[in-house]
Amino acid sequence: IPQSEHDLIFTRWMSIQFEQAIDRKLVWQILVVFIVVLLSIIYWNVTLRKKVQQRTSQYQVELNKRRKSEARFRNLVESTSDWIWEVGPDALYSYVSPKVEELLGYKPEELLGKSPLDLMPESEAERVAEKFGSIFTAQVPFHGLENINRHKDGHLVFIETAGVPIFDDNGTFQGYRGIDRDITERQRLVNFIRDTASVIATGAGETFFRDLSVKLANALQMRYVHVGELTTDGNHVKTLSVCFDQQIVDNFEYTLAGTPCENVTQGRPCAYPSGVRQQFPDDKEIQEMGFESYIGIPLYSAEKEAIGLIVALDSKPLKSIEFASSLLEVFSVRASAEMERLRYESELRRAAGVFENTTEGVVITDTSVKIIAVNKAFCEISGYSEEEVIGENPRMWKSEQHDESFYQTIWASLRETGRWQGEIWNRRKNGDVYPAWMTIDTIRDEKGQLDQFVSVYSDISAIKESEERLQFLAHHDPLTKLPNRLLFSARLEHALQHAHRQNELVAVMFLDLDNFKQINDGLGHPVGDKVLQKVARRLSAIMRDEDTVARMGGDEFALVLGDISDSMGASQVASKVLSVFEAPLEIDHHRLYVTSTLGISLYPSDGENVATLLKNADTAMYHAKEEGKNQFCFYTDDLNSEALEKLNLENDLREALNNDEFEVYYQPQYELSSGRLTGAEALIRWNHKELGLVPPDEFIPMAESNGLIIPIGRWIMKQACSQVKTWQEAGFDIDRIGVNVAGQQIQNSDIVETVKDVLKETKLEPACLELEITESFIMQQAEKAISTLEELRKIGVALAIDDFGTGYSSLSYLKRLPIDRLKIDRSFIKDIPYDSDGVAITKAIIALGKSMQLNVIAEGIETDEQHDFLTEKGCDEVQGYLYSRPLNAQEIEEIFQKEN
Repeated sequence: IPQSEHDLIFTRWMSIQFEQAIDRKLVWQILVVFIVVLLSIIYWNVTLRKKVQQRTSQYQVELNKRRKSEARFRNLVESTSDWIWEVGPDALYSYVSPKVEELLGYKPEELLGKSPLDLMPESEAERVAEKFGSIFTAQVPFHGLENINRHKDGHLVFIETAGVPIFDDNGTFQGYRGIDRDITERQRLVNFIRDTASVIATGAGETFFRDLSVKLANALQMRYVHVGELTTDGNHVKTLSVCFDQQIVDNFEYTLAGTPCENVTQGRPCAYPSGVRQQFPDDKEIQEMGFESYIGIPLYSAEKEAIGLIVALDSKPLKSIEFASSLLEVFSVRASAEMERLRYESELRRAAGVFENTTEGVVITDTSVKIIAVNKAFCEISGYSEEEVIGENPRMWKSEQHDESFYQTIWASLRETGRWQGEIWNRRKNGDVYPAWMTIDTIRDEKGQLDQFVSVYSDISAIKESEERLQFLAHHDPLTKLPNRLLFSARLEHALQHAHRQNELVAVMFLDLDNFKQINDGLGHPVGDKVLQKVARRLSAIMRDEDTVARMGGDEFALVLGDISDSMGASQVASKVLSVFEAPLEIDHHRLYVTSTLGISLYPSDGENVATLLKNADTAMYHAKEEGKNQFCFYTDDLNSEALEKLNLENDLREALNNDEFEVYYQPQYELSSGRLTGAEALIRWNHKELGLVPPDEFIPMAESNGLIIPIGRWIMKQACSQVKTWQEAGFDIDRIGVNVAGQQIQNSDIVETVKDVLKETKLEPACLELEITESFIMQQAEKAISTLEELRKIGVALAIDDFGTGYSSLSYLKRLPIDRLKIDRSFIKDIPYDSDGVAITKAIIALGKSMQLNVIAEGIETDEQHDFLTEKGCDEVQGYLYSRPLNAQEIEEIFQKEN
């Protein structure tokens, strides 16, 4: 090969070698880079995976922790005895824990969206709303808020609530989160302690122990409780009270040996929360009853000696020894004291056997004035047995004859001298009051401390009766038993003094029997005496308790009438006296007609002292006899003339019904909103045969005073009902007829039967009859009125209060009255709208009627201004001269015809 080619080849070879070398190096470099990158990727992959695994592990740990925390919280919420709740800003439940179902019977979802107030009784909700509202507004924590919830089944649950406000991250109020706790048991214990404290304060003897055992059984929730007293030998217990399954059972006596009670009385362990049957197999009662738990506490005397015990047992284990022990301890002191008192009382009775035979009553009380002993004589005098008074206060036979200062004097004497002696009035068990001579002594113990009070007394009724008999004979007529001239003068003097202070009138009547001498001479004095006795009884029967009827001597009687308004009142009584003699006297087979003549004098016009008034009444009586007897006469001519006129009018009134002199007019009543004639008020008119039309205000009071209002009232009711029935049958549209009912019709007659009879006779529907009763009578006879009105309502008639606003209505009675309508009295309407008082009262009556859903009608409307005012204020109906005067039946029919 030529050198040149050789060089070329070598050069090419070297170039190739160099290029290959370069390519191998590049490959190795790329390979190294790839390996490095691969290793980096592997490294970072492993590292990242570890970090991810580490982060995942941490997250899992945190998640597990959170789950465990939530589980613990859920377990806490669901296991706690309280229930948790949340309410939103609208105060409605947004969360309620499941515990609520156990406490209140509701499932949580039933309460969501409801208010806590929905669970409370209405009155409780009102009370809590005010308190909770202020807390909600203030957005502050609260606790100890007690309230009452109603369980789903209806019973009440006492709750104590606490809560805190909830805010979000921005501080915006989100509502409240809180907890409710059932404190019913605590409340029950509070009530128990309060009730039992009352027993401790007031109870005594058997009642005390019986109440204590029952209340302890309830508080401890144990089946069996007894209070026992150790016998004198110390080996037995005699029960004073036994409560078993909430019932008081008979007392009994048992032996201590082999019972847990033996430990109690000897100071050994006295509480067995369970297993008491196994520990005391010889105790038959525990074995037979199947008791499981036992707790007892000793009762000690003042000398620290065991005198008894309180024991409680149950068929299930005892939950809280501490609570039961504390409760028994609280009441053991009082029980011990009561047991000691009973023991001392027993010893006292045995030691005091000597006073059982005394004829004087003896009562021994302790320092609290509780009776601890009485003797047989006391029981015979008072009528009470020993058992009825032991443990009671002597005030139980208080007679109410003495004022408080009398008893204060007794206590002052006992404090200062240790003794009181004097006359006192007591009351027997049968209610009789009797006088006694009493001595009270204080008894002190060896230390000089007050220990007892001993009262010794004797019944001095016989002595007092003798004194009273002598006193009676000195002041009364022995034949008629009426006051004599001496007592009459004293009572008249007293009446004059009272009348002077009160600016009132007093009437003195002098009465003499007409032709009494003929009875004495013709039939003898024994018959004459019986006539006087019967006259005395008749006069006494018609007089008020505060008036006086006296026999002045012979056939003369005198009367004192106090608190009369005018001469009319005296003349009415005089008329009643004369009517006493209308019926004959049946004496010893004789029918005797006796009349009398009266003279009347008035204080102060006819005299200002006893002598003058008697003399003037006597003078008036003789004047009446000269005028023809069997009448009365006033000392003053003007009064005599007026009385005679009234008497004649009253006699005519008695005949008016029989003579068909009465007529019924009708006052139309209109509905304000429509102007429609809805009804009418029936008004009576008297067409006197000589005097013409007599105004109702003249004869209605007279009819009420002499009882004629009852037959007159029935006549009006029947006439009005018959007329309405006639109108209805004629096609006239009338809702009702109003009939006034006087107080005497309700008080002195059977108004219910009267209404039934009238409706039956007239065949009128009950709803068409409206009875109007005055407000003043209803308030005077509230309870009886309510009862009578309820009976009338049952019939179906409508009821209205007439003249409303003129009396003194009690709203508590008004809401009980079964009424349909209020009638505003015309006295409030007459000056409307210019009288501010009338305006205010009328507005108030209308508002009251509306609030009570009663129809309101105003009477006495005479002007357009009154009409406009009542329309504006919403009055329902009206009547008055603006619309129509009272009309007779024919005129009313004309109105109906115009409307149709």
